[in-house]
Amino acid sequence: MSTTTTMLLPEEILFEILARLPAKSLLRYACVCKSWNTLIRSPDFISAHLQIQVKKNNACAYLLIPTSTKNCFSVCCSSGETFSKCLDITVPDAHDNFLFVNGSCNGLFCLSDACHNSIYLWNPSIRKIKTLVPFPIDPFTHRGITMALGFWFHRAENDYNVVRVMWFAHKRRGKTSSFEVEIYSLRLNAWRSISAIPPVSIFNVRLSLDICACLKEVVYWMAMERNSFCFILSFDFVSEEFKRIILPHQIVLPPQVFEETPPIIQVSEKSLFLFLQILRHDDEQLCCLYEVWVLEMDDTWKNTCTILIPKMGYICPRPLGRFTTNGRFLMAMPLGYLRSEAKLLLYDPQSHQATDTGIEIVNSCQCINAYSESLILLN
Repeated sequence: MSTTTTMLLPEEILFEILARLPAKSLLRYACVCKSWNTLIRSPDFISAHLQIQVKKNNACAYLLIPTSTKNCFSVCCSSGETFSKCLDITVPDAHDNFLFVNGSCNGLFCLSDACHNSIYLWNPSIRKIKTLVPFPIDPFTHRGITMALGFWFHRAENDYNVVRVMWFAHKRRGKTSSFEVEIYSLRLNAWRSISAIPPVSIFNVRLSLDICACLKEVVYWMAMERNSFCFILSFDFVSEEFKRIILPHQIVLPPQVFEETPPIIQVSEKSLFLFLQILRHDDEQLCCLYEVWVLEMDDTWKNTCTILIPKMGYICPRPLGRFTTNGRFLMAMPLGYLRSEAKLLLYDPQSHQATDTGIEIVNSCQCINAYSESLILLN
């Protein structure tokens, strides 16, 4: 007589238990039986799992850091007061290209190649990638260039969207503008054109494609006009409108400075922060002075703090944004003027102490993305 007893848990209890497990475990448990596989891949479960992970990791749980190897990123995990490198991940099906992050949301990353002609949605937690369908308008055929890419989650539509701003050398037949703006829908797996036109001139502005931020269905890009005035260009996924946001004060930056150390925009604590660097001489000691501003609801700016970072040797580290809940900043410390590598530091503005995480990054890296695990794209 068999002594084996099968215990069946109510589905709602099983749901709550599984939703608290890491993505790697859930991928294994999806193979246990058909009912578990159906449950784990269901939209309700994926949404519940994401919300639990976000609450559990109110600071950044993981960092995604570009490497000097084609289509390869390093994943670093939080270990209390610092970060440690977990593993390197090669993005599958990326055609051996150098890939750039154009936005991230809910553990999902929007990647593109250098020419922004191939775009991917990638979830490193489950190692799944989706290549976006071809654009309705071929940039090569019509001599067009991509000026900006943005990515975010449209809550009202329960959909992930990518926006692409194109400029064409010649106006196309039936068009009144040289710009074309297209929005991709993951739910529909299709692109569509919209009538919005960005308030910029291709001949008078430079957008920093690799430094953008998203908050509440709005994507922001740093921009510089030819007369050296910086501003922020925003696009609202809900109203489908562009807007220029003036900085807290006019900053005159040579184009070379804008390219090497542009102002940084980052999202932290559900607010948009701006980091402005000012170099100064203090008792013959070169220091880095950063002003940190937060964007208010009415598009006005509030100065939250000023941070003085002494140089380390002959080099000043530069911020990569604030991610930790205890107010510390991620910094890049170049290993030398001619070196392509930098060290990742955690800087405490209160004690003026920098902690070396032991993680090496690419010196040209302007932004590091934080994320929590999710199952997006699993279904």
